[in-house]
Amino acid sequence: MSESDWLEKEFKNIEFGDKRLRDRFFSMANIFSRRPDETINKAVVNFADKKATYRLFSHKNFSSDKILFEHRESTSSRLQNESVALMIHDSSFFSFNSKRSIKGLGNIGGKAGDQETHGFIGHYSLAVNINDVPLGVMALSTWSRAYDDMWEKESDRWAEAILETEKHCPKGTKLIHVADREADQFEVLFTLIKIIKIL
Repeated sequence: MSESDWLEKEFKNIEFGDKRLRDRFFSMANIFSRRPDETINKAVVNFADKKATYRLFSHKNFSSDKILFEHRESTSSRLQNESVALMIHDSSFFSFNSKRSIKGLGNIGGKAGDQETHGFIGHYSLAVNINDVPLGVMALSTWSRAYDDMWEKESDRWAEAILETEKHCPKGTKLIHVADREADQFEVLFTLIKIIKIL
């Protein structure tokens, strides 16, 4: 299956309230699927396409939540074929030290020279079947330590991700939650015990 065919199948129900936005989404997704490691400026060669990409991202009807929703629905469908699946939870730190003008970035730990490393944090939950085939992302959250309220809740991300993935997991599929030692905390274990009791 080509990248284009996969995208059409994965996001077949996605809507932005305008066919042109939908067409632009698939056009941009095709470009980024071929060059996922590049920035927009490097991945999108044509100047008109670059402008169209930024217009799409800033449009009031466009949101990453809509993309995640459709991907999660497709992932949930794939999980229906699995009696047992792994749900792998972890965080990634995105450094933007070279882009100090970006507002809302916070300290993500460490230093670059004499400056704190600035960026944001993402927490992801990836479903994988027992044959090591990735099925898709079931939960995703991002935050910045620039905002005190997010900093206070940061440790909650593990339990929240477990609850989110269980909520969208089809009945008949058992999830085995996998995380590193950062998740070794009371809230996470208590959440898992509650889920076991519900099941």
